[in-house]
Amino acid sequence: MDILCLTHGDGTNRNFQKHTNTLKLGGHKVSVVAWDRLRDHNGDSNGNGIPHRFILRGGGYRRKYLVFWYPLWILRLALFLLTRRADLIWASNFATAFPAALASIYTGNRFIYCIHDNLCLTYRYPIITDTLFKWLDKWTIRQASAVIIPNARLVEKHAEPYRHKFRVFPNSPSLKKMPGDNGSNDKPPFCIYVNGSLWNTRGIEVLLKAAEQVPGCRIVIAGHIPGKGIEDAIQSSSQVEFGGWLDHEDALRLYEPSKAVFAFYDPAIPINVFTSPSKYYEAMLMGKPVIINSEACISEDVREWKTGYTCGYHDIDGLAGILREIGKNPGEAGRKGARARQLYEKEFAWEYFEPKLLEMVRAVGRDGAVKKEA
Repeated sequence: MDILCLTHGDGTNRNFQKHTNTLKLGGHKVSVVAWDRLRDHNGDSNGNGIPHRFILRGGGYRRKYLVFWYPLWILRLALFLLTRRADLIWASNFATAFPAALASIYTGNRFIYCIHDNLCLTYRYPIITDTLFKWLDKWTIRQASAVIIPNARLVEKHAEPYRHKFRVFPNSPSLKKMPGDNGSNDKPPFCIYVNGSLWNTRGIEVLLKAAEQVPGCRIVIAGHIPGKGIEDAIQSSSQVEFGGWLDHEDALRLYEPSKAVFAFYDPAIPINVFTSPSKYYEAMLMGKPVIINSEACISEDVREWKTGYTCGYHDIDGLAGILREIGKNPGEAGRKGARARQLYEKEFAWEYFEPKLLEMVRAVGRDGAVKKEA
């Protein structure tokens, strides 16, 4: 099957790559159409043996003039799709699914709508804008042959009439991602690990203030820091070891010496309440407990499964108490991590979901859409 995968980034998102690699390994002919926002790519590329074509360059991320770039991207992609036939289109998020739906009216191309971040939960919009976006999202879902979400809590009210189209595929990594032993473990004995894109909505400043109350606690950070204020706070802390942006294997390797993994998401942003973070599943893979804020719905699972620790997003003293508990009782932290690893192996390893994803793709190719599950 000829599958055209669409992304409104440059194709390096780990979950997007996981999906495209699964499709390729399933015997399908896979190609990617992408947006080179940072102008990092000279011409087209061939990541992981999959051809990537960039049809738009520039715009960056989270800048006020993206209000002009997003409509340009949607128009550019819709026009491109009018001339491109495929057996199936894999559309990542609304910014690619909506133009895929528009083009499908003319081309008849089937598409799967893969939601990482719900359009209507990403920001708080004025009521008129919010109503419009919900209507457009509902129409896009109606046009789609299937919809993928990382957890069932992300089915919004306006999408309920089409719940039968939804399939859950968590943001969990493959067992194959387990890094090999590099023969070194020179990290401090009591360290908390933070990684990913370190926006000011990820609780970094809360963690640094809490760590100040816990002598001996070290913070190991690896990732991209888009905000100057967060960068200054990290650089001014004597408790932080900053490794910068690392490739996935090296970032996973830093889980090993840590006592716990920090994953806070500001609940003022609606999508953060329903977050299903990759780092949580990576912590499970690596057998480490997670520290997540209690406003996030997934914290209910953490408490039920006893795989980590929770407190309020702004609760500096509560977080400091968790850090002290981990420092005083590392054995309990280890047991929480061991339970997380067992749960990962039983329910969340990507190897468990790969055949389900490929069967869904075959069903769409065969029947035109997924059928209601029994």
